[in-house]
Parts: sequence; structure tokens; C-alpha cells
Amino acid sequence: VWLSLHQDALHAFVQALIAPAPERSDGTRVAPVVSELRVRLSYPSYLARDPSWVEKPAQLTVPAGTTLEVHVKPRFAADRGRVLLGAASAALHANHEGELSAQVTVQTEASMRIEISKNAVRYEDPRAIAVHVTPDATPVIHIDEPQSGTLAPPGEVISLRYTANDDVGIANVQLHARVEAGSEKQRVIFSALDDGGPARELRTAAAITPEELGAREGDSLVIWLEARDTDLVSGPHVGRSQEITLEVAQPGQGLSE
Repeated sequence: VWLSLHQDALHAFVQALIAPAPERSDGTRVAPVVSELRVRLSYPSYLARDPSWVEKPAQLTVPAGTTLEVHVKPRFAADRGRVLLGAASAALHANHEGELSAQVTVQTEASMRIEISKNAVRYEDPRAIAVHVTPDATPVIHIDEPQSGTLAPPGEVISLRYTANDDVGIANVQLHARVEAGSEKQRVIFSALDDGGPARELRTAAAITPEELGAREGDSLVIWLEARDTDLVSGPHVGRSQEITLEVAQPGQGLSE
């Protein structure tokens, strides 16, 4: 009795004698065959996060594209098995620590189960680990200055101040501008490749002139911004600011009108 309580392999053997594992139609036996389970989380590269360990997980919440390195210690000697994650699966193989290990990548929400094979018999542990996928937020961007309705001389430099933020990092910010009866013009005013890498928060400005955006005296120039994040797995996601309208005119003419 003491041995059966303190040695996993013997305990599993005695338990199997007392209550044999139920067998499914495909021949798989359902029984508690996992003694210890731990998972190493390797996050997608765009997040720039260090890997982390989860001991004895009951559930996992991770971004899409995260790789789960699953380490299993069976209750009895076994040299192979499988990790079942929804419709996906990965083979478990013995590692140098005497455990079985496998890697599987999370794309959608699913339940994770462990299957162990011994003497051509498959055993599935009844515990299911819920794997949840964290949705990536869309970037938020807002034009702070100038205000809509501001007068803007055609050749005068205007400071376009804006605020943007995102949970994983902004890859680029693009300026969009259009005038009536004119084509839309676009310009990148922030790029992670050229401006020091992805930023989770931006509070900055860009210099623009109505003329370079195709506006002439008397035009109404409509401007808005779009921010793209660095999500390379389920994105990129695009956030759009409010539209502002600049009245392209010299100050004296604007006042006389």
C-alpha cells in the first residue's frame, strides 16, 4: 500500500487492476496517465516578449501564433505519445530530462489533451486544458492639431500633431488627403523601420503644406490618418483617425469672406 501511494508507476498499475480504464471505440483507453505537465510559451516575434513557463496549467491564454512546448511526465514508462490541440496534433518524444516533449503552435481557441502510448496501447488523460486566444486590438489614432475648419495658406507649413497607441506596437502611420474633384494623396509620416522600431504609444507631429497635398487657393482639404500595427499573424490591423477639413486660403481672404 505504501509503495502504491508513493510510486507513480506502481500506483497506476494498482489503480488499473482495481478500476480498468474505459475503452473507446477506436481502442484508446481513457485514464489519468499524466503525472506532471508544464508548458513553455514562445510568443510571436512581433511581440518581442521573452518565453515563459506555466506549471500545471488548468487553462492557457495566449496570442495567436504562440508556440507551446509541452513537457509531460507520464505515470508509467513510455517513450512516445501525442499532444492533441483541436484538429492539430504533435508527436511527443522522450527528451534528456526523462520527460516526453512536443511543440505545437496555437492559431485558434481549442482544448489540449495528452495521449500516451505503451505496448501499442493508447491512453488519453481525461484532463482537458482550455487554450484561449487573446484578440489583438486595433490601433487607436487621433489628430490633436489643427482643428477642423482651420485656415491654411497653400504654401505654409502646418504642424499636424497626433496621438496613436496599440497593444503590440505601431508599424507605420500614413497620412491621407483629398480635395474636391481631386485624387487622394498618401504619405507615410511614421515608419518603425526608419524611426527606431515599433512604438506602443506615439505623441508626435508631422510637417505638411496644403500645396504638396494637391490643394490650391479656395480648396477644402480633407485629412485623416491611418495606423497599422505589427501583428504578422492575424493582422496587420488598421486604425483610422477622425477627418479634419482645412480651408486653403490666405488669412486676409478668409476674414473677408
